[in-house]
Amino acid sequence: MGGFRAKSILKNMIPIGILSIYRRFRDDQKRSKISKRRLISVGELKEDLRYAGISRGDTVMVHSSLSRLGYIDGGAKTVVDILLQAIGEEGTLLMPSFFAPGPLYEKPRGEIVVDLRYEPSSNGAITEEFRKRTGVLRSSHPFSPIIAWGKRAKEMIQDHAQQEKICHQDSPLARLVSNHAKILGLGSAIGNLSMYHVLEDTWSPFPFDPYLPAQELRYIDANGKDIRRPVRRLNPIHAPSRIDQESSTWLRSKFESLYQKHAIISHFKFGDSQSWQISADKLLPFLIFLAQNGLTIYTRPSEYSLHLDHLKFNA
Repeated sequence: MGGFRAKSILKNMIPIGILSIYRRFRDDQKRSKISKRRLISVGELKEDLRYAGISRGDTVMVHSSLSRLGYIDGGAKTVVDILLQAIGEEGTLLMPSFFAPGPLYEKPRGEIVVDLRYEPSSNGAITEEFRKRTGVLRSSHPFSPIIAWGKRAKEMIQDHAQQEKICHQDSPLARLVSNHAKILGLGSAIGNLSMYHVLEDTWSPFPFDPYLPAQELRYIDANGKDIRRPVRRLNPIHAPSRIDQESSTWLRSKFESLYQKHAIISHFKFGDSQSWQISADKLLPFLIFLAQNGLTIYTRPSEYSLHLDHLKFNA
């Protein structure tokens, strides 16, 4: 607040004429920067997806970062359009549409914590553009809902509320495996791969329980139904070492190198970004293999065993 007041005082001290000149200069610089960026066309992005092997009838889960894709003609709308066109009506497109769980648990018990019909996604502009499209469904989870469109959309999301954990056997993310889904990271780091949590929730030998005890939450689902059910959230005590944290660069690099060594991941260009694809039915067995040998998305550098670098994975 003090910084805001100081900024206001400084503005008031600058003569209006000088302030106007500065603002015009700033705006000109922004326009100049934008004009110098390469405009990425629809045709180029379609070709990128074809190179990645995305075709009609595919089931595709997308993680994305619009800002890393470059200057796309039409922005998020264009990206969603070409994804839907690539898979067609016989295909199924899924994306995360999460938001922070902490504030939900701070509300008085019995109070509605969220209305999934209107709550925006915090997973970026592409996911929010997709969420608002006609025909897109949203799974029944108060802070980790999946959005889906297409032939198998209802089948993929319909049982998310059946268990307390986020990625249980009948969750949308777990069903990526049985539906042979292709997972895309469009400008997104592999640390953001949501399917990591399927291992924790479906593989009983996982070395520890990453969740807090269940608490009842009340929310409105995407169909307008008032839901009350016990829900578990990930324990923040484990977050500092997790693969999606800024400090876990070494862990992301380790997973990336192992994915490449065992041909789990393939890379392709999408716009101006380095993007990737992983098959869900190859990923889960590989994550089990890594966990059996001491590597999970929570492993610290001191806990890593170098012998894993020399092991062979038999799919």
